[in-house]
Amino acid sequence: MLDSEFNDTKDINFNNGATPSPTGYKFFTRLFSIWGGSANSIGTSNATVANGVLTISGGQISTVAPGANASGYVGTTFQGGAYFEARMSWSANTPSSKPWWPSFYSVPTEYFVGTSWPGQASSYKHFVENDFFEAWRGNQYGATIHDWYGDLGCTTTALDYCDISNDGSDSANPSDPAKDGVARYQNKVTMPTGAGVFHVIGALWVSAKQSPNHIGYVEYFVDGQPTGVWKAWMTPPNGESPPPTLPYIFSGLDDDHSTVFIGGPSNWPVQVDWIHVWQLNNAQSNPVASPEPGFSGP
Repeated sequence: MLDSEFNDTKDINFNNGATPSPTGYKFFTRLFSIWGGSANSIGTSNATVANGVLTISGGQISTVAPGANASGYVGTTFQGGAYFEARMSWSANTPSSKPWWPSFYSVPTEYFVGTSWPGQASSYKHFVENDFFEAWRGNQYGATIHDWYGDLGCTTTALDYCDISNDGSDSANPSDPAKDGVARYQNKVTMPTGAGVFHVIGALWVSAKQSPNHIGYVEYFVDGQPTGVWKAWMTPPNGESPPPTLPYIFSGLDDDHSTVFIGGPSNWPVQVDWIHVWQLNNAQSNPVASPEPGFSGP
């Protein structure tokens, strides 16, 4: 479990110039070079607290930061399923020029420390990004899950890897084993937004490895109500060869350790009242400064 009420910034480590110590911190401002690095590392002027609300402007904070230990990182990761929730606010006025948008999401730590798809070339990646919330426009946000795989140059998307997702970009194609023959959909939620208007954004991740029926899934919530969109998978019986195929697409989420991010650009900041993460007793919340059991880093 992780929780931060953001009554001050004591939970945040701003030590961007050196490897931060994990002791006593729940969030870090120093990102991995593959995820923006120093360009997105923020200072105290970009993450401020007033009246119990954290405002992030021009960057992100995350539960993990680069580390000079054998595992390559420090902080807290999440494995085996979790429920992620944040009470947050963002402007209804979409900037005319936006490098990105207010976001609350997770990416596997394995991607940051350089692990690859077992049995493939070291440059061949496979990881699942779980976007709990992305404010594509002021009064509308989307929740998306991406199964990224392959080498750089596969696509011209932001990450440049091959991508299977539920963001509406994949069309129905029954002959393609990476598609399910059903037109992809966008999980769009429209709601009142604006300064001081807060909503509780939630994302439930059930691991197939923890589920009695061996089916995993993600489901998204706003203000305690499900959005009506979820995506399920099963665990591959003997591992999996690329590309990801049904019913195993997105199952890689269960294999990795998720790092949680939240933030917004300088011209579209996000206000955060609190962040909570809950897990079952048999799931794993891993605060680490050394390698985790069963985790092979670089």
